[in-house]
Amino acid sequence: AGWRAVIAERERMTARGSMTDRRAIRARSLVAALLAVFLSGVAAKSSAPTCVSHAGYPDFLSHGKPPSKNRGLTFCQQYERSTCCDRGTTDGVRRVVAHMQANGFDPKCREAWTSLECSVCDPRAGVTSKTPVCAGVCDAVFRACADEHFAEDSSGRVVPCRASDTICAKLSDWMAQETEGTTKGSSMCVAAGYDVVSDVSSDGRWCFDGADAGAGAGASGASSSSRASSGAERAERAKKKKKKKGGMVDSEAEEFAKLQSWMSRVYVAIGVGAVARVAYKVWDRRRTESSSGAARRAARVAAENRSRRAAFDNQAKML
Repeated sequence: AGWRAVIAERERMTARGSMTDRRAIRARSLVAALLAVFLSGVAAKSSAPTCVSHAGYPDFLSHGKPPSKNRGLTFCQQYERSTCCDRGTTDGVRRVVAHMQANGFDPKCREAWTSLECSVCDPRAGVTSKTPVCAGVCDAVFRACADEHFAEDSSGRVVPCRASDTICAKLSDWMAQETEGTTKGSSMCVAAGYDVVSDVSSDGRWCFDGADAGAGAGASGASSSSRASSGAERAERAKKKKKKKGGMVDSEAEEFAKLQSWMSRVYVAIGVGAVARVAYKVWDRRRTESSSGAARRAARVAAENRSRRAAFDNQAKML
């Protein structure tokens, strides 16, 4: 009977050890799964396009981060829902517009050039090193501003003439003569620091099409320019509005990308919390087992001694 008790005790200890091993294996599997979720969330976040600062503008505060909502824009507010711009960027655009107003630029030119300046705040432009502008938009801006005076800023970009500029020239005189495949509008955009994309480009590359022209310029400038617009320009605006409606698909895609980015962050937070909790439980279990191990060994030795004494007593009685 004593030896049977010893054997039973050993079997119970073995069963407990097996259960502990199974729990440890399950804990390791759970930790591995959570780590996989964490790494997938990080990979999804890192694959999203990030903001890239543009030459001629103050560096984006969100450089290296995806475009996001910014209610602090002082100009170009039509892009505040998703943009790389910040207050420093839009302050620069606002100064350019102020110079045009102070120098008496035609409202049509002010509206067109303001739209071009604000294009850097488009989230699709903010993730590139240079804003891609459609060649047709460059030509339209050139036609609107051909008789206005421009100069070069400190970075060599063509900008509207400012009070501090000593040399200014008409934009039509500034640009080189048109050649085959190159218009004065395209030359103007290149000189202003933009990347010109052909309207017949077959690679599907996005370019700024002027759909948001003048949205941040203010009501007075917009109304003045609308009164001065010709019938052809009104038709062009109607065409741009149609393009803008078609661009709603792109806007929805951007919103979905932002939602994915936020969800990946939530997954990362949940994964980190779960990993920490499981790690704490495993550590606490091992600590408890190590502290109670000596007591279990002492109990096992005592049980073995009792079994031996009982066996010895039984043998003595038989004698």
